[in-house]
Amino acid sequence: MFDGVSTLTQVTAVDHWTTGNVTSMAFMFRGCTNLESISTMRANAATGAWDVSKVTTFESMFENCERLGDLTAFADWNVHGAVNLANMFKNAKGTTDLDVSGWDTTGASSRADMFTGLTSLNRLGVGNKTVLVGTGFDAIATRQPALGSWDRSDHSWFGNISDLTVLYPVGGNTITLEVNGVHNPLGTATYYEWAGDSIRGRFKNDNAYWTITWNNTEHTSANLYIGIYDVNGNREVDEDYLNTPWTKVLSSAGTRDGNDLITYVVMERGIKPVNFAHWFAGYKNLTDFDGRRGSDTYGVDVSGTTSLEGLFEGDTKLQIVGNISHWPVSHITSFANMFKGCESLYVVDIHNWQMGPVNAVNRTDMLSGCKSLKTLILNGTVSLRDSGLDDLAATDTRGPSHGSWLRIIDKTENTPYTADPWYGSSANLVKRYSDSTNTHGMGDGEGAIYIWTDVLRGRFEDNDNAWWHYDSSRKILTMGLDEPEAGETYTDADREVTALPSWLGITGVAALPWEVAFPNI
Repeated sequence: MFDGVSTLTQVTAVDHWTTGNVTSMAFMFRGCTNLESISTMRANAATGAWDVSKVTTFESMFENCERLGDLTAFADWNVHGAVNLANMFKNAKGTTDLDVSGWDTTGASSRADMFTGLTSLNRLGVGNKTVLVGTGFDAIATRQPALGSWDRSDHSWFGNISDLTVLYPVGGNTITLEVNGVHNPLGTATYYEWAGDSIRGRFKNDNAYWTITWNNTEHTSANLYIGIYDVNGNREVDEDYLNTPWTKVLSSAGTRDGNDLITYVVMERGIKPVNFAHWFAGYKNLTDFDGRRGSDTYGVDVSGTTSLEGLFEGDTKLQIVGNISHWPVSHITSFANMFKGCESLYVVDIHNWQMGPVNAVNRTDMLSGCKSLKTLILNGTVSLRDSGLDDLAATDTRGPSHGSWLRIIDKTENTPYTADPWYGSSANLVKRYSDSTNTHGMGDGEGAIYIWTDVLRGRFEDNDNAWWHYDSSRKILTMGLDEPEAGETYTDADREVTALPSWLGITGVAALPWEVAFPNI
């Protein structure tokens, strides 16, 4: 009717058009590039105005209407059956508000490019029989996930354009809003509003979300929040580290460089990864991780994963890993490389962890390369065997020639723990926590707290009761025995050491421990 009339700017007095016998509205306003308004196209059953029940094609009806801003009056049109909707709103670049919430597009013969090119769209009304998949909606260039996201008008949901598209698949929307474990239909009319620069999305499990908040206007530094909407609903996410949803959104094509923007990660509200290994490995600028922030009683739930392998591997700027001490880890089979190469990490608190049997759990290089580690909080069900804490090549600042670990009283800076005084090298500490069933150095609920000091001292390899101390300024070497613990009586074996000078060359006998620390002492 008005196909290609580029000079048309307004259409008026069409309120009462009776269209009950019209079978085609194809190309009706196509190419009306300067059309800014149409008076109304609201259906009126009493008068028969804008009755489209017999229309079989709406193909390209508003295609290339570049200035037509509001397309909401036809929300209740009786669109149904095998209608052709191809290109209907294609490149309607000026449309900001579109409402098709009353339409049934599930049986359409074509929906190809129906919503392609709606580059100014800020508000969309859809219904439970609206289809977005296969319409070109998720290809709108200005509404891509890296540019913003969509908010449901009642604030019960947010997600990027890909997430929104899959909510309305071919066949209609059968998804319900899950609140406190109760499924409620979304309703016939649901409205979504565009939130530019709000980078957020969902996992395959639509109950799980992720959100990016920028730390600067240049968008070179970001915080990442990962959580669950309904804590009583499905909390599991099965994406592995290669498919974390924020990575694709933030990264350039074919890379994972978007992860380098993230400096802070928070996991909240009981999100439950089942393939958690390596999730945050190689995040070059990550400095802080919080496994449960503030008043959140849930945090991240690791009960669904069997591996924490490489979780933070290679995060060279990571300093703080908070709120992980409560993690239930008795079922975890691998902690290998978990903190490997975290050379800025200064505290690890795992004092509530109950690791599985030593021979059934891989801890290889768990702490290897943690060159700045200053505090370890442990318990008797933690094993440091094979952890790499004593790997002098990788952790070259925590060797016996650099200092020693001292057990201290909780809430003090360096007051020795009097009930069970202990200090020793990294190798001594690894041996002290070799098995995950030891009772020595358990702690008093708060964990056994060890801090790194620059004092040169350690233990004999074959007797943890026997110690040595070297005062390098005065060149004085002292050795002795710990006092027996309360209720403990030493036997001769508790006082014996078998170490011999290394220059004797006797195999099978440990060298004197200070010779290991200082070969030229």
